[in-house]
Amino acid sequence: MKYGDVNVTKLSRLTGVNYNSLKRELDYLQDKGYVEVLHLGRAKVVRLNLSNRKVLVLRSFLEEMEDF
Repeated sequence: MKYGDVNVTKLSRLTGVNYNSLKRELDYLQDKGYVEVLHLGRAKVVRLNLSNRKVLVLRSFLEEMEDF
């Protein structure tokens, strides 16, 4: 949404969440099909799984909420 594909380390800094805790949550979200985690060399990049209908609905809702 605001950041698109984002490096997991950067996401940890942006959210203030410990890297290991974030990694655990991302693993869960990936298992559920909500995000994709790409391994680009040593870097891990996370992005929304836009082929998941639930993700599209949530994304649309959050984008509309930004307009308020």
